[in-house]
Amino acid sequence: MIATTEQNITLEVLKPEHIVGATRCIVDTFAKGEPMTVALGITPEEYTYFAQIFIEKAAVDQMSAVAVDDWGKVVGATICEDYTSAPPVGIKQISEKFTSIFQLLESLSERYTQAYRVVPGSHYHIFMCGVSQSHANLQLGQKLTRFVEDLAREYGYHTLICEATGRISQFVTEHQLGFQHIDEISYQQFQYKNQPVFSSVDNVKSCAVYHKAL
Repeated sequence: MIATTEQNITLEVLKPEHIVGATRCIVDTFAKGEPMTVALGITPEEYTYFAQIFIEKAAVDQMSAVAVDDWGKVVGATICEDYTSAPPVGIKQISEKFTSIFQLLESLSERYTQAYRVVPGSHYHIFMCGVSQSHANLQLGQKLTRFVEDLAREYGYHTLICEATGRISQFVTEHQLGFQHIDEISYQQFQYKNQPVFSSVDNVKSCAVYHKAL
């Protein structure tokens, strides 16, 4: 499955040859601006290993997408998985700084799966989306999301699900992409080992879960 935007950028399924470029896009987006990543002081080097192991798995699963320019450079990436998917090989070697992020996401997941029936092949999880700064104003994140939405339908999934951690991503997810807000956890109230690890996040209220019927 391949699509071309009006800027002659090609959208296609992420493959092994895209791993390096997709990792760069994700790291540039998350390590520099994602609220939880910034609050925990996760470095670009630490985020690179984390992103790469998920993207290597994504290249095998064939459920993710990239935006590629005329010169073959990856300028955007959306990393997706089955919502019931096991974590990638190498997850135990990531920085311990990520543990509280996973705890928050697992809390949201547990609440979601108690309220909705989730089985393999039912929920298509959009895990991460990143766009190169040079292409930040082309709405590639939205275009990539619509591309994987079509891919999810092609694969027979009935629901898209994602977590949006920032104010802009939450607005885009709900008001531009048509997702429904389901749940959220307040950054100020969340604690890990009795510590308010995200108390420094002051530009967005919470990490929110959204889904969309296909």
